[in-house]
Amino acid sequence: MKYISGGICAPTGFTAGATHCGVRPNKKKNDLAIILSDRNTDCVSAGLYTTNRVKAAPSRWAASPRVPEWCIPT
Repeated sequence: MKYISGGICAPTGFTAGATHCGVRPNKKKNDLAIILSDRNTDCVSAGLYTTNRVKAAPSRWAASPRVPEWCIPT
């Protein structure tokens, strides 16, 4: 792995943001992030999901290999 200086927005064509949405009790720490491609092209994505036996519906949906039709760019 190669370290790239400049943070999460170092690669050209990406925008990122974070906020506190209430998942964690500490309101001074962000607990939700999004990385957006500025281009209208396909991107490869990856995720890290829990191995707990009990999973919330959003975790199960996000970890599924299916891509809903509304996620596919037109």
